[in-house]
Amino acid sequence: MCKECGNMTTTGVPSPLQAFLEDRLPGFSCDVVQDIEDPDKYPPAASHLGHCNGSGQCCPLPMGFRNQFQEGITHTGQRLYGILYFFSNENMMQSCVYTLVRVTAALSATTPQVLGDVFGFFRGGVGNKDSGKTKNEESKACDHIKDPSTKRDGDYFCGWCASGLRDEVKKIEWIPFDTKPGGHYRETVGKALIAIKGDKDASGASPYSDATTTPSNLSTLTDGNHYVSPLTGELYTAVSATFGGTYLSWVLYLSHALQWGLKSLASEFKQIECRGCRECDPNKCKKGEHGSNGGGQCGCQSIVSCTGVLPVLYRHGFSYGNPFNLEGYHQKEEEKGDYSIEKKDTKHCHEFLDSLSAVIDKNKQDQATKEHPLTELLKQVGKLQYDIRLPWIFVLTVAWLVAVLYLAFGAIWPLDWTHMRSHWLRGGEHQWQCMWYKVMTGRKGMELVEYFGRQSVQ
Repeated sequence: MCKECGNMTTTGVPSPLQAFLEDRLPGFSCDVVQDIEDPDKYPPAASHLGHCNGSGQCCPLPMGFRNQFQEGITHTGQRLYGILYFFSNENMMQSCVYTLVRVTAALSATTPQVLGDVFGFFRGGVGNKDSGKTKNEESKACDHIKDPSTKRDGDYFCGWCASGLRDEVKKIEWIPFDTKPGGHYRETVGKALIAIKGDKDASGASPYSDATTTPSNLSTLTDGNHYVSPLTGELYTAVSATFGGTYLSWVLYLSHALQWGLKSLASEFKQIECRGCRECDPNKCKKGEHGSNGGGQCGCQSIVSCTGVLPVLYRHGFSYGNPFNLEGYHQKEEEKGDYSIEKKDTKHCHEFLDSLSAVIDKNKQDQATKEHPLTELLKQVGKLQYDIRLPWIFVLTVAWLVAVLYLAFGAIWPLDWTHMRSHWLRGGEHQWQCMWYKVMTGRKGMELVEYFGRQSVQ
C-alpha cells in the first residue's frame, strides 16, 4: 500500500487525476501556456478559444486548478468530491442537481428512449395500487372519482387516476365508459399495469426455484433481488395528470417495446463470453449459453464479478441495482440500529436469467392465478387499441365494400348474366337503351349519337 498516496500535495509527485486537474497531464494541457513562468498570470478559459493554430483542433479546455494544490490549500480532489457529492445527494439537499434534473424531466414528460426508460415507466407511477398511504401516512383507497389536480394531503390516487389515463380514455366518446368508478378499462388495462409493476417485496428466483415459485412481474428484477436499476433512476416514478394523453400513447405503443427489449436483453446476456473471469470455465460457459441451465451456467463468484454483464446492461439502459446485496452482503437489523454486515445468498448469472425469463416467458406464469403479467398487459392493451380504432375500421370496411360493389356492378351488369337488363328493355327498348347509354357514358356519348343521327336523316 502506498504510504504517500494521501499526501499528493506535499510529495511533489501528482497523481494522474491531480495532474489532469492542474493541466499538467501530457496531451491534455495547452501547449501555449504549458511553460508559462508566472503561474499567477495563467490565462482564463476564454483566452484558449483562439489556440486552434488554424487546424480546427483547439487545445483542451483548462480545468482551472493549476498551482492550487500546495500544502494548506483545500482545492483537492477530496474537496471536489465533497462539493459534487453535496449537490448530487438528495438526502443532504432538497434542491440538489439530481432533484432538479428529475423535476425538469418530469415536467417535460421525456419520451423513453431505451429499454431502461421503458422499464422505468412501467415500474413507475402508472402502476400504483388502488390503495396506499397518503402524505399523512394513513392507509386509504382511491375512489376513482376525484380530480387528481385538487389532491390534498389526505387523498390517495391510484396510478390509473393520478396519471390522467382515466380521463383520457373517458374523452374518447365511442369508447364504452360505464358508470363504474374509473371506467370499464380500469378493471382491464389498469389492473394489468398494476400487475406488471408488482410489489416492492416481490422476491425473485431462488437457486432452487421453479416456475411455481418464481414471480413474473418487473419487481423481481428490481426491488426483490436488486438485479438491475434504470440509468434514469426514479424519473418516471412521479406522474402528472397533465400528461395523460402522452402516458396513454406510451402505454399503447411501448408495451410491445418492453417485451422486445426484455427479449433482446436475454438474448445478448446469453452471448456473453466469460474471458478472464476467475473461477469460470470457458469450456463450459460458452457464447450463446451464458447463464442457461443447459450446461452453460456461469461459474463466476457473483453476477457483479462477471466482467461481461455490466456492458450488456449499459447498452440496454440499466446498471446494477445494488452491488452490495448482489454480492451477498446485507446490513443486519438496520431498523434496530445494528449495522453489522452479514453474508447471505449471492446472486449469480443463471439466477438473473431465470428471473428475466420468468418475466418474458408465458409458460412460467403463476400457477395459482394462471396469469402472466406481461402477456395480460399486451392482451388488454390490444383490446383497447382495437376499441379506439373500431370507428376507423368500420369506415374503411364500408368504403372498400362500396368500391368493390361499384366495380363489380360496372363489370357484371353489361354482360346481362341474369337477363335482368334485357327483361327491363322489352317495352320502349330504344328509350331505355338511350337512357342506359347516357348513364354509362355520360353526355359526350349522347352527343355522338345525336350527331350521327342527324347525318342519317339528311
